[in-house]
Amino acid sequence: MGKNTSYSFVASQSGSYSITTYATPLGSANGEGSLTDSVSISVSQPVWHADLSPADVGSGFYAYIINVSSWNHLTNENGNVATYPETGAANQIWKFDRHADGSYKITNCADGNVLDVVNFGSTNGTNVAICDSNDASAQRWFIYGSSGDYRFRSACTDCVMDAVKSLPSGGTNVEMWTKNDNPGQVFQIWKLMTELSVKPGNQAELTVFNWENFPGNDRFYDLKICRGTLWEGDPYYIEWGLKGTSYEIGLPAGHYEAYVDTRVGSQILMNNIVKFNITADYFGQSELKVVAGDKYNKTRFEWTPVENADFYDLKIWNGTVWEGDAYQIEWGIEDTTIELALPAGYYEAYIDA
Repeated sequence: MGKNTSYSFVASQSGSYSITTYATPLGSANGEGSLTDSVSISVSQPVWHADLSPADVGSGFYAYIINVSSWNHLTNENGNVATYPETGAANQIWKFDRHADGSYKITNCADGNVLDVVNFGSTNGTNVAICDSNDASAQRWFIYGSSGDYRFRSACTDCVMDAVKSLPSGGTNVEMWTKNDNPGQVFQIWKLMTELSVKPGNQAELTVFNWENFPGNDRFYDLKICRGTLWEGDPYYIEWGLKGTSYEIGLPAGHYEAYVDTRVGSQILMNNIVKFNITADYFGQSELKVVAGDKYNKTRFEWTPVENADFYDLKIWNGTVWEGDAYQIEWGIEDTTIELALPAGYYEAYIDA
C-alpha cells in the first residue's frame, strides 16, 4: 500500500471478517515488519429503506388502502386487520395524519382506533391489528413508493405490511414480512372526497348545493351555511343528517360561506369551503310607495312593475319587518297597486315579485 494509511473494500457476502495491519520500515527486506493492529468486524446487508425517502401523500385525508394484486380493501375486522372486497363501510375507510418525521398515523373510521404492529414485532408473521392510539413506533407508518406501488413499514421493524397469499374472495390476514417481490406487499391509497359545489340563487330562485358521494350506507352529511365569514358567530343555517348529495334552500341577499361535514362511523370529514353571494337585483327591483291612510281612508300601496314577474306578494308587519309573524300578507296580486284598511300603528312592508 506504500505510504497510504487507509483502505476500503466491498465484502463479497455478509458475515464476520478479521483484519490485520502491518508496518514495514523503508529499506526493510520485503515482508519484514511488525504487526500494528488486528480487529474483527461484522458485515451485514444494508437495510432496504436506508437510502429511500418516505413518500408524502398528504395529510388529514380519508382513503381506502387497497391490495393491488387482489383489489381487496384493508378492513378492520373487530380489531384484527384483513383484506376484503369493497363494501364502503366505515371499517374500510382510513384517515391519514402525517407526523413531522414523515411517518403516518392511520386511523380506522369505524372505531377511531389506529393501525398497529402487535407487540412491536419485528419478525416475519407478526400480526397487524387495530389498537388505541398511543403514538408508539408500532403505530408510525412510513410509506415508500408511488401511486399503485406503495409499501407500508412500521417504525418498529424493517418488515413491510403483507396481505399474505391475498385471495380475490377476501378474508386474507395482514401481517408483517421481509420486503420482497410478493404482490401481497403492494398497495394503493385511494383517496375519498366529498367535493362541494354551489349554484347561487337569488330572491326568486333557490340556491342549490351539490357534493360528491362518499362511499357506504352508514354515512350522513351535515350542510352548514354561514351568513358572512365562516365561524364568525353561529351558522345561519344547518341541515343535519342528509343522506342524499344535494340540497336546495332559499336565501336572502348577502354573502355566504358553506361546507359539508361527512359523518362516517366515529369520524367527521370536512370538505372544501364554497363562498358565494346572493344579490337583491335578480330581474329588476320594484320601488314601493305608500300613502298612509287613517280611520276614514285606506292605506294605498303602489309599486313599479318588474319585468317578467308573474305576480306580487305584499307583506306587512305591524312593527319591524321579520320581528315575529307578518301582520298581513296579500298573495298573488296581479296589479301594481292595492288599498287596505289598517288600524292605527307603525308598519313596515315590502313587495316580493
